[in-house]
Amino acid sequence: MTKRVLPIALIFAVAFSAWGAQPAAETTTITVWGWVYAVDCLKANLSEFSHAYPEIKVVFKVLAPADIYLRLPPALTNGIGLPDVVVLEDSHVAPMAVTGGLLDLTSRVAPYRAKFNAYKWTAVSSGGRVYAMPWDSAPVVLFYRRDLFAAAGLPSSPGEVAPLLATWEDYYRTMKIIKEKTGAYALPLSGPRNDGRLFEILLQQQGGGYFDERGRLILDDPRALKSLEFLGRLYKEGLTHESVPWEDPWYAAIREGKVATLIGGAYLESFLRNWIAPDAVGLWGMVPLPRWARNEGARTAGDGGTSLAIPK
Repeated sequence: MTKRVLPIALIFAVAFSAWGAQPAAETTTITVWGWVYAVDCLKANLSEFSHAYPEIKVVFKVLAPADIYLRLPPALTNGIGLPDVVVLEDSHVAPMAVTGGLLDLTSRVAPYRAKFNAYKWTAVSSGGRVYAMPWDSAPVVLFYRRDLFAAAGLPSSPGEVAPLLATWEDYYRTMKIIKEKTGAYALPLSGPRNDGRLFEILLQQQGGGYFDERGRLILDDPRALKSLEFLGRLYKEGLTHESVPWEDPWYAAIREGKVATLIGGAYLESFLRNWIAPDAVGLWGMVPLPRWARNEGARTAGDGGTSLAIPK
């Protein structure tokens, strides 16, 4: 079996065995909850999995992430209406694990630890135990519209845009030029309905977070204040498009070229290409994040990442 189907093969096989099923002539069905993109990715590798485990039939139930996170906690608590396998963003594994409703996979995944980035195991663990199988990493990058940069008289190739956006101050100045020359906004960012995701990215890029190692809230940390002040400046100066991620105005702003950049996990490349803005294929470029200080600090962060868990 190829390495790329390892998480799928392991997690589905564990689900098959966890509740006592044994290989037999009859087919056993396993139900998997996941959102559209996750299901499409799993289906792409399903033929190889099915070849290795012909006794298992996999049925997918497509749910939006918000629906999964709404329905799963009560189902884990009362044991009713659960799938056999569920797709979870890494950030949601620990909260689900503390319900006591996820299967402990620690011993089963032990042989595969070296095959994944070490931080992925931290993301899917709680109390030193592993409760999900890592799947993908989600390094953050900056996507930009080549045509809008060109229309503003700016370089548009990745090799030229990366140094142009070397720092967040460079980014701010460049976005002001694009807004003045083209009318396009820097990025979609809601004020009244901000989900905080970009704030988290900027904070994490600096090595910060919501809490310190002792669990104390540290939103008065200088790194948090610097991130909030920067986002506030973009918002107050009219450089942000008022739209909430994954809602119609957000999709429209991206499809219609109303925003010059997007900041998020590298998986957005596939989203843009396949369903958010397929007509704009070739118009989007990708470069590392700007730094907070010139030639210092990280040019990326983490935004999501997906895992596969088994309800106990």
